[in-house]
Amino acid sequence: MLDRAAHIGEPSRKKSPNRVCARSRRAFLLPDGYRGALPMSDPNAGHAARRVRFARPPDAAEPDEALLARFAERGDESAFELLVWRHAGFVRRVCESVLRDPHAAEDACQATFLVLARKAGGLRGASVAGWLHKVAQRIAVRQAARRRRAHALPNDVPAVARSDGPDADVATAVHEEIARLPERYRGAVVACLLEGLTYAEAAARLGWPLGTVAGRLSRAKELLERRLTARGIGAAAALAAVGISADVGATPRLVASILTSVATLATGQIADVSPAVRSMYQGELHAMFVTRMSRLAVAGVVIGLVAVVAVAQLPAADPPRPTVADKQSATPAELIVGRWVGAGQTVTTYPPGKGPGNGPGKEHVEQVTLEFGKDGACKMVADGIPQLKVEGRKLSGTYTFLSDSEIEIEMKPDKPKKEDSRPVEAEKRKSKVVVTKDELTLTEAGEDAPRTSTFKRAK
Repeated sequence: MLDRAAHIGEPSRKKSPNRVCARSRRAFLLPDGYRGALPMSDPNAGHAARRVRFARPPDAAEPDEALLARFAERGDESAFELLVWRHAGFVRRVCESVLRDPHAAEDACQATFLVLARKAGGLRGASVAGWLHKVAQRIAVRQAARRRRAHALPNDVPAVARSDGPDADVATAVHEEIARLPERYRGAVVACLLEGLTYAEAAARLGWPLGTVAGRLSRAKELLERRLTARGIGAAAALAAVGISADVGATPRLVASILTSVATLATGQIADVSPAVRSMYQGELHAMFVTRMSRLAVAGVVIGLVAVVAVAQLPAADPPRPTVADKQSATPAELIVGRWVGAGQTVTTYPPGKGPGNGPGKEHVEQVTLEFGKDGACKMVADGIPQLKVEGRKLSGTYTFLSDSEIEIEMKPDKPKKEDSRPVEAEKRKSKVVVTKDELTLTEAGEDAPRTSTFKRAK
């Protein structure tokens, strides 16, 4: 059936039945994603009677998805033929409800299955029946519009009243709404309402649990009833217009015509395919391509807009708030808050045998960090002088401004020395204080002379 590639636009060539053309792996009709062995050419591909394996619909319980996978992965023609037997009847009726011409409906049905053969590799997880319904309805609507344009009457010629009756318009509207359903609901509607399957049969064919079929069908009926009611169509009229009829199944002649078209295109005999079928088939492939590109373009625009909106909604960067130290009128109690770094005790060492009077010595300066909080807490960390084995120390306590120029600091070591088991009392010291934006000066009264320590604001 799908034995060879159909190169659209190329003249047909005679090929040896035992030779595979190197270009065949770009087969026009092999399923998208086909990974199976490439079939050989069949010189009798045009004889439909020889290609129909089954004289009537086979009794097979294999789900549609499994049959489609067999065809897409291994090129299993019998699996594809079984799908045609299962669904060609309702596909033709969908097309006829739109086109109102049995011959045109059969052409549209053939085109639908040609598209299925082409797109089989990309339908994993989809309901085959639901997908076929949407494609058939789309092909039929497009063909109906083309026929109306081709047969448009001049303005001065009265139109002949249609004999199709109101049921035809109702059926068209119902199929439009079915095609609009989400795919998971559409599969249940097609299987149970259009193909006449029981819940159990539909579950086996769709590969869904029985409860899933019942639940999705119930939800689909609610959606359909609401949408059709909005269009002035009652539920009873809708079911009567698209209900199961005596010709619900596919006939051997219909199956044979579909397989003939597929086999003819697959062997490259494009000129032997009905022009109407070929036009509808190529038109649907083109429409699918355009739709896909449009969705990608829209997705790109949406992503771009979302990014722009997200950036626009970001809070504007607040200008850096001036710190207390930046305020010109800040008080010393406000300016002192923060971390300050300065020098602590200084020790001068001399070489052996020399003293202060025998030349300069080497100074060792301890670094001290003071931290003043807004709540009146303070900390001091002295690094010590490791070279002289002078240990560092940590003190914490509180501070209080007695005036703008005097501060009282009360601190005690965080951890007393191990050899000193007595409780350590906090030591209070009063100092003169001068604090600016970047510098802190503490002057403490000493036994001999005042001791002044200068600290810089830590960054």
